[in-house]
Amino acid sequence: MELLGNGNPTQETVIEWAYRVQLAKLAFIQPDVRWEIRPSGTGRIPDALILGAEFGVTF
Repeated sequence: MELLGNGNPTQETVIEWAYRVQLAKLAFIQPDVRWEIRPSGTGRIPDALILGAEFGVTF
């Protein structure tokens, strides 16, 4: 049985962008974009674009 991602890994590249936006004195939002090129380093898994966000409130 061959599992996806097995092989001879060579390289994996990750490009990430994040920026924190202060909404108020005690609250922020931080969007995040991540692009994974050649996940697992083998080329058998397609590139991935990952989107996310972090929210924070200070008490």
